[in-house]
Amino acid sequence: MSQEKGQESSTNSAVKLKKEESEITPQPIKKESESQLNLGHSAKAEEYALSLASKLDQSGINIDRLEISINRRTVFGMKNGDINQKNTNISDKQADLIKQALKNPASFDGSMKITLGGKTLLHIKDGKVLIDKARLVEQSAKVELDTPDPDAKEMYDRYSKDVKSKGLDKTRETAKNALQDGVSHENVTNMLKSQDSGYIMLTKTNTERLANKSLAQIVTNAQAQVKLSNLKQQQKLSQEKASSLLM
Repeated sequence: MSQEKGQESSTNSAVKLKKEESEITPQPIKKESESQLNLGHSAKAEEYALSLASKLDQSGINIDRLEISINRRTVFGMKNGDINQKNTNISDKQADLIKQALKNPASFDGSMKITLGGKTLLHIKDGKVLIDKARLVEQSAKVELDTPDPDAKEMYDRYSKDVKSKGLDKTRETAKNALQDGVSHENVTNMLKSQDSGYIMLTKTNTERLANKSLAQIVTNAQAQVKLSNLKQQQKLSQEKASSLLM
């Protein structure tokens, strides 16, 4: 009898131990479905982002590697002429933020970027248009482009870094580099006034008024050259695109 009780007790202990082990054994975590992860995605918002890409495409810009990001998070992308679904997940709220940034950047709080192959085409941050190479921001809402860096010396070093010429030739090339990057006429002029040796030379040989007038003309001419260069590039891209369609 005592042996039977011992066996019963041993059996009960084994069952209890097995039950306790099953209770503490971690259960497999259910993976969220793709539809759950894309819960905020909106077809309407995606269509709006695609319309921006189409606008750039019509202006002759290659959009194969275009990406739109809000607060450093990619919400829309293009690849090989089509939407890149791997990094496209845009909600109606995010589309509204993009619209707000383009129509009224001063009221936009945050960061919005459009890049092409890693190169910034548009950057709006905390109410300021830092870069707008494609002129997507409504002109009525934009007074002047602000530079991404308020430090004039750092900005001048950036745009004069690869310039080999000297004197006023260096002034012209540096101005073109900054303007090509989307910096405004006014900010380029101020940068040159505070850092450029060519401008300093002008002030030593002319009155300040005449030196300022000469510098303004240099920047204006550089701006015209940049616009002409961009126009030729867009025309070339349009011709290449038209030729590829005929093939």
